[in-house]
Amino acid sequence: MELIHQGLAISAIGLIAAFLFMLLIISVMIGLQKLFPAGSKTKAASIQPETLVSDQAFEEAAYEDEEAIAAVIAVALAHARTRSHANLGAGLLSGRSLWWSLNQLASRRK
Repeated sequence: MELIHQGLAISAIGLIAAFLFMLLIISVMIGLQKLFPAGSKTKAASIQPETLVSDQAFEEAAYEDEEAIAAVIAVALAHARTRSHANLGAGLLSGRSLWWSLNQLASRRK
């Protein structure tokens, strides 16, 4: 019975220490948030409307990206179709490899 009480005491100490450590980490995070508040509104106000991308330029860029993605997919499909899949099972028919044979010999020597 002494062993069970000792195990429970160690478990309780571990749980208490873990929760105290988490409380310490949370308090440090809260303190850092108060010390360094999130981005101020002056940063958002400093952006000029002229620097923003127009809707037409954004649509053109998106269309060019779609064309590039379609080209990449077409090349990948063409490459996949040209590869030969006739030898897919050749490794299974060739028998056991040299690696397997050497491992069998090594295990027999032990």
